[in-house]
Amino acid sequence: MQIPLRLAWAITVHKSQGMSIDYLKMDLHKCFAEGQAYVGLSRATNIRGLQLLHQLKTKDIIAFDHRVQKFY
Repeated sequence: MQIPLRLAWAITVHKSQGMSIDYLKMDLHKCFAEGQAYVGLSRATNIRGLQLLHQLKTKDIIAFDHRVQKFY
């Protein structure tokens, strides 16, 4: 008996730095470092392959620069 399986891997945003990922499901709900949301989102090679598991909120974006904080 065979069971259809789809291979998948889970990695952290930090470990994904430098990668290009075609199909990506992300949970940015608990970002804890400056720029972490940007790094995670920028790993996707196109918007059609990106899926966010939670709606992205401004409190999920952590910025070090006060000008960015003022913008959001």
